[in-house]
Amino acid sequence: MRSHRLAKGFSCVFAAVWIFALLCALAEPARAYVDPGSGLLLCQVTGSLITGLLFLVRQKIRRLFRRFLRSGDAETAAPGEQQ
Repeated sequence: MRSHRLAKGFSCVFAAVWIFALLCALAEPARAYVDPGSGLLLCQVTGSLITGLLFLVRQKIRRLFRRFLRSGDAETAAPGEQQ
């Protein structure tokens, strides 16, 4: 079952790469104007994404350390002691 999900994920990534390559190959020069407000909005979105990713990574690392600390405490406790 896991290999089926993995193959499905690879096929989705492969399709996305092909679509991106086609869009790049068929793109024409842009004739548009981007005002400074749009640039600042892009900076804000990028900063928010980075902050959110850092928060998620920190949360996963904390859970990992808690799991190892709990298992380490259980191994070092005496057999008659309760936790």
